[in-house]
Amino acid sequence: MCFTQAATTRSVYNIYYSPMRGAELLEHHVAMIALFHMHYNFARIHQTLRVTPAMEAGVSQYVWSIHEIVNLAIPAVALAA
Repeated sequence: MCFTQAATTRSVYNIYYSPMRGAELLEHHVAMIALFHMHYNFARIHQTLRVTPAMEAGVSQYVWSIHEIVNLAIPAVALAA
């Protein structure tokens, strides 16, 4: 994880780490961080790269939509319940 991604992760985590925002359970924190990193690496086009980090690394060939990321997470949640 690069310095900018770590700083971004900290700032996003600090916004959602308030008890008033919910997410008291550790599982909620883990899910939030996982979804954030999926969005950051697969759905967000970075200004300096002009593509997503996943595309730059050769892991993905297209920009993912939020809908695809959420659909990817739903079966894992359904199996855990």
